[in-house]
Amino acid sequence: MALAFSAQAGVLSVHACNHHVKNHQVVNPMIPQSRAMELQAQQLNQPQRVITSMPEGELRTYERTGGQGMFANNDQIGLDVQSGKMDIVFAEDNVVYMKNILFNCMINYGPSWVQGVLSDDGTTITVPLGQSIYRDDYYNADLELCMGTTELIYVDGQPDHIEFTVDERVSEVTYIIDGDKIMLQGTEGSEATGQDMSRFNAYGFACRWSDDGSFGGCLEWNTELTRTATKLIK
Repeated sequence: MALAFSAQAGVLSVHACNHHVKNHQVVNPMIPQSRAMELQAQQLNQPQRVITSMPEGELRTYERTGGQGMFANNDQIGLDVQSGKMDIVFAEDNVVYMKNILFNCMINYGPSWVQGVLSDDGTTITVPLGQSIYRDDYYNADLELCMGTTELIYVDGQPDHIEFTVDERVSEVTYIIDGDKIMLQGTEGSEATGQDMSRFNAYGFACRWSDDGSFGGCLEWNTELTRTATKLIK
């Protein structure tokens, strides 16, 4: 069934065993070594670039007025309704720049911009995945945008660890523009039924570490944004 989370944050203690921590984020290192080497080779051949400078164009500021998110911090997993702002600059030639594209992104990693494409009729924004939202020089790794499934695994009725699987079939995400509203498409949070409620899982817009493909600490679904301000940036 669909998740109906309250406005209060849900913070669940998760054991740190079988996990390692990158930049205060719980991640899952259990991926094939061959895949890790492939990701490292891709990173060396095509280094990611984090965009931090302010783009020129029409700046529209949006409040997150709908959707939920999952985020990791040390040995804690947080489940919460989305809040905060996203800035979107509509530039020339249908190029769009989006800042703080993931819920809780600025808190964990600092502000950054990613590029998208506005459709000719102005009704959709598509954002290519694989773009970097954060660079960690210590790990020599980037946080890349992706789509994936995060499962919170319970043992004996208690949250034990998270498992993250990237959906490699998806190369971009799409937002629908409807007046002053923008809505993320193709994501869903759900909760396992059954007496023990053994699993919580969500399929959503997320980030992963480029060196080993592990969970980057942010995943969101059913995102809805409402425009609150507009100004021209030159």
